[in-house]
Amino acid sequence: PIVLQDLDVSGFDNGISVGALHRAAGFRDVWITNCALHGNISSGLSTYGPAFDPAAPSYAHADLHITGVEAFGNRGDPANSRSNTGNGIALGSTSDVTVTQSTAHGNGGANGAPHEGPIGIWAYDSVRVLIEHSLSYDNQTASRRDGGGFGLDQNTSDSAMQYNLSYGNAGAGYQVY
Repeated sequence: PIVLQDLDVSGFDNGISVGALHRAAGFRDVWITNCALHGNISSGLSTYGPAFDPAAPSYAHADLHITGVEAFGNRGDPANSRSNTGNGIALGSTSDVTVTQSTAHGNGGANGAPHEGPIGIWAYDSVRVLIEHSLSYDNQTASRRDGGGFGLDQNTSDSAMQYNLSYGNAGAGYQVY
């Protein structure tokens, strides 16, 4: 396995980033536990992969276990007009993920790009994501879009959010888009 444990990460674009340019280059059996990810620009924790192809879905990363992660004060990049920034935990191009006992708060805000985002804890272009027993509050947006607590976004299937608490966010508590 790949283990990232007991880390305190701040001052970067992404606190922790798990990425791949094509699906064969992704990671399996990744454990991210008891980490404080704060004061970063784009996100506290971000995973990403190649562009999603709905005709042939594939995912760069599999079997991710995220437990006890606190992502806060990741305010966003006002210079980025291509994608949303200021996320707590953003999961893209993943399969078989569990996020539990994690918290996202005080992310986003006036620093983020004005066209979309962010969300406290969310997944996109993913399958079999379970977000449970987690907390997301006081997340903001620079626009009238997003700024929510939890989300299952574009091209995400066979996934669930359960036993979470969301409050004080600028957008929806729970978003399915």
